[in-house]
Amino acid sequence: ALNNTRTMSEVMANLDQPPGSPADGRIVAETQISEINVGFDGNDYLLAGWQQADGYEGLLPQLPLLDDKISLDGLRVSGVKWIINKGRHGTIPGLMPTSNPLWLEVPNPLPRFRLANRVVNVSSVDEAAKALSADGPVVVIGDVSLDSNDSELKGTIRPTSDRPGQIQMAVECNSQQLLIVAERFSKGWTASIDGQPATIVRADVDFMSCVVPPGNHTVRFSFEPASLKTGRMVSLAALFLLCMGIVIRWRPSAGKPDAVNPEPEALADSNSEAH
Repeated sequence: ALNNTRTMSEVMANLDQPPGSPADGRIVAETQISEINVGFDGNDYLLAGWQQADGYEGLLPQLPLLDDKISLDGLRVSGVKWIINKGRHGTIPGLMPTSNPLWLEVPNPLPRFRLANRVVNVSSVDEAAKALSADGPVVVIGDVSLDSNDSELKGTIRPTSDRPGQIQMAVECNSQQLLIVAERFSKGWTASIDGQPATIVRADVDFMSCVVPPGNHTVRFSFEPASLKTGRMVSLAALFLLCMGIVIRWRPSAGKPDAVNPEPEALADSNSEAH
């Protein structure tokens, strides 16, 4: 059915990849602002090991940081190192050319996990987008106050587990600080510090954060939305009903042999009556 097929090695050999390594930062492989439909390029890059800041190819989410208002600050706080040079991406001020004309470089992207001791509180996503600054305070949608606004920022983050839906890290800081995780904010995420529940607040428009007290701590983020729990319950209930249906369907009808398997004499009598 598919005549134009290629092996994985052929796809990778012909892929025009950014001039660097996936360890250097994320990419934006789709055109967020364009005047024409330029198509989709991201699946091949996902297969090559690159992380896309704009989400899975087949299910692109709403992205206030990466929509038609895309900016250098939005790219930097998203941890984007390279953005594809298509559409009007080349008109974003501050992007730098690379050795590959297909890709533009984002200077000084922020790390995926970081600590901050300066915050500014806003009440909406629109306000957060206007106040966003990669070199300024972290913009928090909510009411967060830190005891360390005037103290020197000192701290380390060491990821100990990082897989889809489960992020754990060892955090050491000299004062109360805000831990920012550049993963999409959602009500399905929960956080804990040393096993105790912690409040997640939306930070820098699109991401999540929590306040960490001074000292050494284990911080864990888990993604378990209500839909996942409901889906498990529905699946278990359906499996139970299926098993019950099988048992009822194939259970022997004890005590009713004549109704199920009538004797030959009874069949002969009934045939005679019919004739």
